[in-house]
Amino acid sequence: MSPALFNGIAFQLCWFCTAYGVAWGFPWIGPAAVGLSLYVHLRKRLVRPGDFKLLVTIALLGYLTDVALILFGALSFNSPSFLPFNYPLWMTGLWLNLGTCFRGCLAWMVDRPLAAAVLGFFGGPMSYYAGERLGAISMGGESIHLLVTGIAWALVTPLIFKLFKSLGAEEFGASEDSRDN
Repeated sequence: MSPALFNGIAFQLCWFCTAYGVAWGFPWIGPAAVGLSLYVHLRKRLVRPGDFKLLVTIALLGYLTDVALILFGALSFNSPSFLPFNYPLWMTGLWLNLGTCFRGCLAWMVDRPLAAAVLGFFGGPMSYYAGERLGAISMGGESIHLLVTGIAWALVTPLIFKLFKSLGAEEFGASEDSRDN
């Protein structure tokens, strides 16, 4: 299996584990799945040890993006949290999970900011909307909230690629030695 395909499948599995875990009252399942996925990515050399500062940066940027959406009224969480703005830990896990894709299945977009913006514009709101349909989050109930979420993600997605490159992830895609594992 190609590293990009493995990454895409692992990303989706972690997303489903998180969303269904929250919806069914087991919010710890998602972070556990993401932790396992990060471990496997590290073992297969799809995520390098130096990438963890990048993943944390992505999680922080994700937190700030989500807080902006919360303040706008476009997003709220149905599960209690000890973090400011009732921001759940499992959401941070989803941002870490997404971070693995920038070297994996989304690496082809590294020098294509317009493609990254289009993906963010549609993919971000679709992900949140699916999470809302499962009962994990609330999006405020108005179409404008989907549009605002799309605009936020259209700005954040190319920014993450730019950060990923500037913070030290100079090579994208899987390395040749990881293809042998």
